Amino acid sequence: MNKNSLTSALSQIWALVNRSTQETLTSAHESELSAAIGSLESEWDDSDIYAGRAAHVAMCARMLLAALNSHPPRRPSGRRMLIEDCQFLLHYLAPK
Repeated sequence: MNKNSLTSALSQIWALVNRSTQETLTSAHESELSAAIGSLESEWDDSDIYAGRAAHVAMCARMLLAALNSHPPRRPSGRRMLIEDCQFLLHYLAPK
């Protein structure tokens, strides 16, 4: 489990989800978010104690993308909790 890569992915997810509360994400932002989600999903060790929480963050971020891309766009809910979960996992990955 590469903690630097996971920290980068979580930070990017956090930043883009937070940005989505203030403005519409561009297609470049959506691509960045999708790449960060993919990185989180592929690099988190399944045997880690917080693997389920990381998978939940990835799933919620994918649902956010789906809501933003639906026609007509839906107002996604749960962004605050997604941001809080990202912060929790970032704290978990931080060097002790």
